Amino acid sequence: MRERLLERELRELRAPGEGEAALRAWEVAAAAFDDLEPAPHPARRRPPRGAALALAALSCTTALAISPAGATIARWVGHGFSTPGVKHARPALASLPTGGRLLVLSRDGAWMVRQDGSKRLLGPYRDAVWSPHGLFAAAVRGDELVAVDQLGHVRWSVTRLPRPELPSWSPGNGFRVAYVSGESLRVVAGDGTGDRLLARLVYPLRPAWRPGHPYQLAYLTGGGRVRVVDADSRRPLWSAPGPSYPPSWLEWTPAGGRLLVAGTRGLELLDGRTGAALKSLGRGGTSHFQDVELSPDGRTIALARYDAAAARSELMLLSTGGRGWRARQVFAGAGRFSAVRWSPDGRWLLVSWRDANQWVFVPVSRGRGVVASNGIARAYEPDRRGPAAFPRVGGWCCGR
Repeated sequence: MRERLLERELRELRAPGEGEAALRAWEVAAAAFDDLEPAPHPARRRPPRGAALALAALSCTTALAISPAGATIARWVGHGFSTPGVKHARPALASLPTGGRLLVLSRDGAWMVRQDGSKRLLGPYRDAVWSPHGLFAAAVRGDELVAVDQLGHVRWSVTRLPRPELPSWSPGNGFRVAYVSGESLRVVAGDGTGDRLLARLVYPLRPAWRPGHPYQLAYLTGGGRVRVVDADSRRPLWSAPGPSYPPSWLEWTPAGGRLLVAGTRGLELLDGRTGAALKSLGRGGTSHFQDVELSPDGRTIALARYDAAAARSELMLLSTGGRGWRARQVFAGAGRFSAVRWSPDGRWLLVSWRDANQWVFVPVSRGRGVVASNGIARAYEPDRRGPAAFPRVGGWCCGR
């Protein structure tokens, strides 16, 4: 049995550099699709036969690109064939490789992790996001939306039924917090006052504040449209058709010029002024997207992708500029990556490797090795009996 497994794994190995070659082919196929399908929202139209062939080629190259033998991979699967995890990882998280603080969510609640690796349980919260400078977190506890400081002290709370969820703190001065309550979108001031209704019949997706444009908020309607409004006046700014797949993430580039809309089946970039689709990318073959996040400078999308047929994941970097998708693979391994987060300085990526029970810090630039830590699940459920659940990283905030 072991010999047959080894033979199969050896047959699946790819030559050095093959991952990069596949990615170059992927970009060519994507560019060909763009040329053949110039409509402003191609996701909602049936492509012509030529575009279908380009998409088929894209699916093939996607399957190749996930091979863990590409020359751009920081480190491959702990030098094993099918066991998830980086070998010789640290037994626990000793420190972060650069500045900032993590917000981590487990069944015990929300934790703050400092750069030196020390951590504090803020409270029994099931969702939390940082304020703009990381001094507070907007969190959910039962039927309450609360603002909690770094010591776990509640500064204010708002009680709402249906219970609040998916909070989003406005950037800049942090004077607004948006959240979803049932099918309604609501906004409260940053000091907990003035809670009010903004929109009805919304899709359960975390709303996104537009940086550099005070209190402009993007959300998804129940009918599947992407809408941007002035949160104070309720004045609609623009509306655009949403993707054909259920979206999971909304995120603005730092200057507010583009809006990233993404789901497990694809992603697209919209013009921040009009909502026009600039470019899109669909998943290929048996792969789907696990998580996406824009870099702090807005030039790069970090994309964690899982291929169910190969039972492997990869971490890709995609350029937001231009018509095509310039892509680079920076890490890959067996099993599933559950999330990816940028460091505040944009030099590192935190990969949550659920199947390995590891956090892996991957350098963006070449020349450095990855840094991995074991035992992540138990670290954030230290007193629970039985198996610990792998936590979720809510955010990596601020340079200090």
